[in-house]
Amino acid sequence: MIRVITTHRLQSALAGLVLVVLLLFAAGWTIFVRDGRPADVREFSAIRDDWERAVAGRAMSGRVLPGMSPPKATAPLQGNEKLAADQRLVERCLEVAEKHPNTAGELGALYLAACRGPEIDLGKRAQEMLLVRMETADLMQLQQGISQSRLSGPDAARVNQAIAPSIISRVKERPGDPSAAALLTCVCLALGSGSEMKTPPPHFTELADLIAANYAASPGIHNFCMSLGGMNPSPSWASEFEAHLRAILEVNQDRGVRCTASLALASVVQLSVDRQTEAKELYEKFLAEFDGQHEYMFQNVEQVLYAQAKDRLLSM
Repeated sequence: MIRVITTHRLQSALAGLVLVVLLLFAAGWTIFVRDGRPADVREFSAIRDDWERAVAGRAMSGRVLPGMSPPKATAPLQGNEKLAADQRLVERCLEVAEKHPNTAGELGALYLAACRGPEIDLGKRAQEMLLVRMETADLMQLQQGISQSRLSGPDAARVNQAIAPSIISRVKERPGDPSAAALLTCVCLALGSGSEMKTPPPHFTELADLIAANYAASPGIHNFCMSLGGMNPSPSWASEFEAHLRAILEVNQDRGVRCTASLALASVVQLSVDRQTEAKELYEKFLAEFDGQHEYMFQNVEQVLYAQAKDRLLSM
């Protein structure tokens, strides 16, 4: 009788354990989507892609699962129709932020709303909320939220000018954080890309100094180099950061970083009328070292930069 009871209890315990495992699996499945992303990132990314398609008229690459057709670009909205769409999408961003506190999706949604809705009251509120959250936000989540927004241009530069002081302060508080270098780089890229100013954008110099002094060897700083001369020629103020690029090339062993830093250095030197021969030599050195044939995760970008360098050299 005792053996029967013991066996019964053992079977009940095993059944209970199986039930717990199934419940945990079910809970996990509600958090992660089919492609493995957390729900907060999925919902935030959906808004970002809808914004690109419906408002800007561009199709984001996103994640296309087997059996799915990639999204198509549409004609960009104009006037009141665009304003109404912006309003709806800003509202969706704030809903995601409220639904998923303390996540990368929350921070990305607030950042996206602040950048995309500068003339909308809720967009202004999103920027205020973002500034408050940045005081305690996890730096990795903040970096992911900003980078996954995939934003550039004047609106991104405007918001990054507002948040840069907080980011600089947080990084100085936690200089050893593994996301610090990539976070500083995200802000530099947003501030510097396409800048037509005659002087460095506000806060750019302090951000660049932090990168060169503390993170020159980091594998996550290629976009800092790109902001000084990558896909586009160097902005007129980039010469001030030649020493930063040389410091990176002296210690950094990551091929992607060395690729972008080498091209940026050639582009920066090209800005000086009396250094054209040196610039040509740097372009030739770049083309010899980074021909786009090396297989690694940055290979496609290297191939594009190789073509850029080749065109610039031919035009000299």
